[in-house]
Amino acid sequence: MKKYIISFALLLAGCFTSMAQESALADIHDGKTISSSNEVIEFEPLTSLRFGVNVGPGSDFLSSNMFQRREFAFNAFEFKINPAEWLSLVAGLDLKFDTYVASAGYKFIIDSDGYIPAPEKAEIKKSKLNLFSLTVPLLVDFKLGNNGGLRVGTEPIFSLSAKTKEYTAVSGSDKSSVVKVKGGKPQGMVWTGLAELYFNEFGVYYRYCPKSLIKNGFELTPTHTVGIVLGI
Repeated sequence: MKKYIISFALLLAGCFTSMAQESALADIHDGKTISSSNEVIEFEPLTSLRFGVNVGPGSDFLSSNMFQRREFAFNAFEFKINPAEWLSLVAGLDLKFDTYVASAGYKFIIDSDGYIPAPEKAEIKKSKLNLFSLTVPLLVDFKLGNNGGLRVGTEPIFSLSAKTKEYTAVSGSDKSSVVKVKGGKPQGMVWTGLAELYFNEFGVYYRYCPKSLIKNGFELTPTHTVGIVLGI
């Protein structure tokens, strides 16, 4: 399902890009380009990329060395309403990918009898969880000077798919192998808090997520994420 969602989002973004180009051409009149900096409503496709990592353990992380988390997201489109020169209301759609990695025998997905047991005479070396989500940023953008600003607000996350791989090795051997691939149950919608400080095409952000994104797994909450934002 993931590939269909991505294909649809890219197709949608391509259509909006074409519309934006036509609009830009329409802004040229008598050989002069009309500035759009004062537009009350703006639409932009494919505006940014995000890269983030978890900082510090949550209540169940036990140790940041045992559990690591990374996130990557790209913006499909962004819609702005500009009631004032220094203020914008922002909404959009992001495609988000999370990767969790656990070591020291811990696993992310559990079954009705508890944590999934390792095969006989084998030990868990690493458990990896891949999560795909759609997010809808709902932000207030405060302009700071001509090129900078601060965005704060909420970003609900809609988890769509979760898959895990377990890497095991027989005792006394350094060779690892993938022995099981098991699906997780996405949580559905989870509200998160988001703050972003940016200047030109570069920014930094912080995200707070109070709830686990999967139902049948190790409780990885709360999560605190910091990262960078790159404009496209």
